[in-house]
Amino acid sequence: MNILKKVFIASSLACGASWLLKMVAIVATGGAGTEALIVGILWTTGMVTFLVASGTGVALLLGRAPVWVRVIGGLVAVPLSFILMNMLDIAVKSVYQVDGWFRDELTLVISAVVFGALGLRAAASDKRRLTSDV
Repeated sequence: MNILKKVFIASSLACGASWLLKMVAIVATGGAGTEALIVGILWTTGMVTFLVASGTGVALLLGRAPVWVRVIGGLVAVPLSFILMNMLDIAVKSVYQVDGWFRDELTLVISAVVFGALGLRAAASDKRRLTSDV
């Protein structure tokens, strides 16, 4: 497993875990703790790892391309993924009409599940490759 794949797996799993833990922290306060320090720390951790996972994921997808293409692809993926997440937020809020804190957090829940699943899939595919090589 190369370093890029290790970074992708770690950052995507950290993104999913931190945003889902953020939801747990909000639910534990009955929805009133959206301004708590731990919620802010978990959101920041999730956002940083989301952007790292986006960049490294695209660099991994461009695996056979020259290094300079992978670097540019990874750099372009960071703002593009943020734009796509904002578009998802607009779509979710247009469909989910119920007012409340969960409506504001639903995009993060979807993103957390997607990135967590991508990290688990990448880790599992690498583990299968290691066991089949033996």
